[in-house]
Amino acid sequence: MRYWALRLFSIDGRRILLLASVVLLLAFGGVQLSQLVSANMLRTDAQSTVSAWAGSLAESADDIPAIIAGAAPSTRTDHLLKDATQVGDIYRYKILDRSGHTVYLSERASYPSVARAAADSPSKRISERVLSGGILTHTGVGNSSDNPPYFSECYFPLKQNGAVIGVLDVYLDQTADHALYERSFLFTESIIAIAVLLAGGIPGFMVYRKMQDHRRAQAEALFLAEHDSLTGLANRKMLAETATSALAWSRRNNSYVAALVIDLDRFKEINDTFGHSVGDESLKIVAARLKSAVRAEDMVARLGGDEFVVLQVGMNQPDGATYLATRLLKLLAEHGTDRH
Repeated sequence: MRYWALRLFSIDGRRILLLASVVLLLAFGGVQLSQLVSANMLRTDAQSTVSAWAGSLAESADDIPAIIAGAAPSTRTDHLLKDATQVGDIYRYKILDRSGHTVYLSERASYPSVARAAADSPSKRISERVLSGGILTHTGVGNSSDNPPYFSECYFPLKQNGAVIGVLDVYLDQTADHALYERSFLFTESIIAIAVLLAGGIPGFMVYRKMQDHRRAQAEALFLAEHDSLTGLANRKMLAETATSALAWSRRNNSYVAALVIDLDRFKEINDTFGHSVGDESLKIVAARLKSAVRAEDMVARLGGDEFVVLQVGMNQPDGATYLATRLLKLLAEHGTDRH
């Protein structure tokens, strides 16, 4: 019985583990998907912001083509270019020619070292995509004081008469947008997780409970098939199977098996005088006393009515049976139960 219980538990354990793994996989997949969607939305926002900002800048500073060609910006254009970092999410930027060399670098009062470092070396990250008119955007987490906590770097082509004459390398501070998306997706993930638990976890748990109930019913049916329903002792069927095994074992080991039959006297009078409930209680008491008097390897069974059998194995006979019979008689006599 213990083997079957462990086996059933292991099966249920595997199924519960499988269900938990599916829920965790869905949750992990949801987190990964939300991060992917968030990064894509931030890139899209960055491209849209830079596109609108670059168009406005090009209209306001009409000498940008000349600056890319090597001319110095006019006083008005210089003020416009310096003030451009104060617009929306624009953090800093630089204007590059087609070869990737910096021709103009925005300045931020608190980041002079960044301006010098950027001005000292040409950019090597302009791809054919940007030079052919496309937009290239990267997102990242700032790991130094030179960058905001979360930013996007966007390469945007500057055109004149439809031809690319230069590139804007723009950094956008998207820390607030990133935090907003994170909160929004966290809320969405929580709703999805709750929905998964409600849609899968609760029905799964109900199925598991039904399976447990079914298995308990099967275990009870198996127990009742081998045991007396009133006393819980082995019944005739289990006694016969155990006796067959004990006899086979005794033949192999040249040992003995003893069977002691106990029949209660005047039990019918107890039922007739005090009722069947008292009679049933008397049988339970006798069964408990008999079971407490034998070893673990011995068996106490109820044949039916007021008849019991004690199966004794592995003892020298007839001494073992004599000693056990004397002990049982004394035990039953002490509790005032008639016997012979």
